[in-house]
Amino acid sequence: MKNKKAAIVVGHTENSQGACSPHGISCEWETMFGIATELVMRDKGEMYLYDSYDDGYTTMVKKNASQVNSGNHGLILEFHYNAATPAAEGSEALYYHDAHEDYSEVKIAKFFCDEMEELGFSNRGPKPLSSARDRGYAATYYPKGDCIILEFFFGTNNDDVQRFKDKYWEIIDITEDIIDKHNNGDF
Repeated sequence: MKNKKAAIVVGHTENSQGACSPHGISCEWETMFGIATELVMRDKGEMYLYDSYDDGYTTMVKKNASQVNSGNHGLILEFHYNAATPAAEGSEALYYHDAHEDYSEVKIAKFFCDEMEELGFSNRGPKPLSSARDRGYAATYYPKGDCIILEFFFGTNNDDVQRFKDKYWEIIDITEDIIDKHNNGDF
């Protein structure tokens, strides 16, 4: 039987925190750790952290996936925020390319992007990862279960960051809703 708690993976590591926003929020790892912590406190998930990039990205992801897989989770959510030019904006969700429209990963990705759009974020849509050259591919390939990378917003876009700050609790509620709907078979 699959674990009803989601595996919540915080993107990047404590020592290599990913993107850092110039708009008054913490770097990716610390910001996403906060969301993950709230979901764990709500008893919705078990948190998993990457250890280090020292042996390379894929090795790090494989080690983490082994831990996640031993928890027998039906749903794996990895949390990030994006960074690019200041004009880039919005939310997107990434999934392993083998999924098609009837698969949970695609339904969850669409739901997430649509719900974030309701909060005022641009809907960049679901994105399949189809090659090991795609950033995040290994993180969706190695875990066993429905695995989606959630890119909540662009930390390099001031409007996105302000919207994230204003809608923080609603964003956590959306993520909790994804877990509940997955557990209820709604995806």
